[in-house]
Amino acid sequence: MENNKEKTDEKKIADRGTFSRRNFLFWGGAAAAASFVLVLSAQAAVELNEGIVTPAAAGFHDISQFLTGKEIVPQLAERAWWALTNHDSSFGEKYQILRDFIAASNARTIDQLKTHKAFDTALRQTALAIISAYYLGYVGTPRSLRAHDDTIFITYTQALMYRLTYEQTPIPTYSRWESGYWGSLANPR
Repeated sequence: MENNKEKTDEKKIADRGTFSRRNFLFWGGAAAAASFVLVLSAQAAVELNEGIVTPAAAGFHDISQFLTGKEIVPQLAERAWWALTNHDSSFGEKYQILRDFIAASNARTIDQLKTHKAFDTALRQTALAIISAYYLGYVGTPRSLRAHDDTIFITYTQALMYRLTYEQTPIPTYSRWESGYWGSLANPR
C-alpha cells in the first residue's frame, strides 16, 4: 500500500512540476524582462531616429538662431523641425529655399533680411513659421472647445515668448489667486 502511495505522491509532484508557482514566477519574470528589453530597444531606436539630421534639415539650428536672434538649444531645434515638417509636408522644400536665399543675400541680421528687396511673401511666411514655432512653443492652430486640432506641441517652458518678460513675470505654471477664485468671478455678490 505504501508503494502505491509513493507512486501517487510522485505522480502529484510530477504533475505539479508542469505548472507550479515557481515555474509561473520564473517564466512570468522572463517574459516581463524580455518585454522590458524590447521596449527599451524600441525607445532607443526612436531616439536615434529623432536625432538624425536629414539633408533638408541641415543648418536648421543655425537658421533658427539667425531668425529669432536668440540662442536655441539643439534639441529644441530638432523638435521644431520635426513639428514643422509633420504639420506641413512641403516645409522641407520651403526651408531649403529660405536657407539658400539667406546664404545668397549675405544678410548678417534679421533686420537686414527683412529689408532685402527680394525677401518676398513666400520666404517671409516660411521665416514666420519658424519664428512662431519657437515663440509660441507649438505649430498649428489651437481650436478651443475641440478635442482635436492640428496643433503639434514643441515646448512650454522654453517658448521664447516667456523670455521677453522673464525677470518680471515667471512662467505661468499655476494660478496666482486663491483656490476657487473663478467661482467668485462667475457669481459676483
